[in-house]
Amino acid sequence: MNNRLNWDDLRVTLTVARSGSLSAAARALGVSHATIYRKVVDVEERLGTKLFDRTRTGYAPTLAGEAVLDGALEMEAYVFEIERKLTGQELAPSGKVRITTTDSLLFGPISRIVANLHHTLPQIRLEVVSSNNLLRISRREADIAIRPSSENPEQLVGQSVGRIEQAIYGSRRCFGDMAGAKEYADLPWIAADESMSYSLLDNWMEAEDLNPSVAQRYNTLLGMFAAVRNGAGLCALPCYLGDSDETLVRMGTCVPDLATDLWVLTHKDLQQTVRIKAVVEHLTKELKTVFS
Repeated sequence: MNNRLNWDDLRVTLTVARSGSLSAAARALGVSHATIYRKVVDVEERLGTKLFDRTRTGYAPTLAGEAVLDGALEMEAYVFEIERKLTGQELAPSGKVRITTTDSLLFGPISRIVANLHHTLPQIRLEVVSSNNLLRISRREADIAIRPSSENPEQLVGQSVGRIEQAIYGSRRCFGDMAGAKEYADLPWIAADESMSYSLLDNWMEAEDLNPSVAQRYNTLLGMFAAVRNGAGLCALPCYLGDSDETLVRMGTCVPDLATDLWVLTHKDLQQTVRIKAVVEHLTKELKTVFS
């Protein structure tokens, strides 16, 4: 029996395990459901063991499958490392670059900066992913991340391009005559839902004893922003959002405890890649003009 596995076998097995179904794995790999099914059956027959339990909720790895997945993860890391090193041999800034940032930053200054990048680096093809989770650059889910953070995430390299200041905002129509008041605790507030994992805001609201006044919670910053614009209550928002909207009024000065650094990050193996380096330099320069 030929039980040797190649990278394609491991890649398919890993994708099925991550996605939990043959259909989702097929979409991720750009092939048909039947192709994925045949590949899984073929691998199981060659190994002489069952890799997945078929359940009503999807495909779950067996103990043998977990062992194969451990090796697949190691192989994936080696493949991505080779790709990162090889891409560093480019001679001109061209090709695809995948950027990830938060939805609010993309809605704010990032969209304009990314649009201008096309004029500066016309041979770069951008893919921009709006996500409030830090995509794993080490696994090539993104090449560059633009993120608010109190510190540089481990295994990534980059620099802080400035500070994101925040302040309390309300609808000018509903709360405009209250701007400048010393106390706002008796007014309705908008806050982050638990699923948003917004510890900076959560801790500040707890310290200010504002949770009893929370009228609505949202799982995205843009959702909170929309609620404030429609008069649902007060909310602490980044100044790049609040100050740019004429329907909002800033209720006071910036809140020091809510300020955080903004980082432009990439993987250490990618930082000297010509196209990555060119995009990082462009983003860094433009963002410093906004946040410095």
